[in-house]
Amino acid sequence: MLLRPGVMVSSSSLPNGEWKSTTSGILVVDEQGTPFITVSTQGFNVDGEVWHPDPSGFLIGKVVRTIPDANISLIQLANGTRYINQCVTSSEPGVSVQSGLISGYPPHLKHYDRVTMKSPSDSVEGLVLAQGIKIKVSRKIVEHQWLYMNLDTDLADRAHGSPILADDNRTIVGFLRQGQKDPKHYYTVSAAALWDAGYEIRGHEVEF
Repeated sequence: MLLRPGVMVSSSSLPNGEWKSTTSGILVVDEQGTPFITVSTQGFNVDGEVWHPDPSGFLIGKVVRTIPDANISLIQLANGTRYINQCVTSSEPGVSVQSGLISGYPPHLKHYDRVTMKSPSDSVEGLVLAQGIKIKVSRKIVEHQWLYMNLDTDLADRAHGSPILADDNRTIVGFLRQGQKDPKHYYTVSAAALWDAGYEIRGHEVEF
């Protein structure tokens, strides 16, 4: 099975039969070169199971690490699963994510810069409205951005964890966290959270 950024993933089913749906992020490696896939922490249950596209489909991996202040979790995919840092939409050819992150702050990213979020079904453009930091109880500083994005309501509910690309359409700015649908302002965690935790992008395809 070959997966890529923007693919639908879900938690295991709860006793009431419901589950959480979010979106896969990017392929990264730690300081030892071990590969992981980023996802949104809020999208999974305590068992850490990761399914594609939902619990009636395939068990593709498990959450094994978290960056809790940033709402980023890292999953280890099942043996034999392949992952490539290439975004594909129904209307565009493949766009490969570069082996690099930008901080999401000037001079790399400025107010009113254009950004893009890609999923297999659509490519959604947005504008940077503001940048800021949040100081957590742990005293950890988490950089973030506020974006304006014309997201469909249903897609917005399922897109947490989606990578946000800079205007070059290749470099990671951050990850969709949450939003207000009216107006369509969305909060994204800066890619700097991965930097700070010791992770880097792996640009080519990896088989787990």
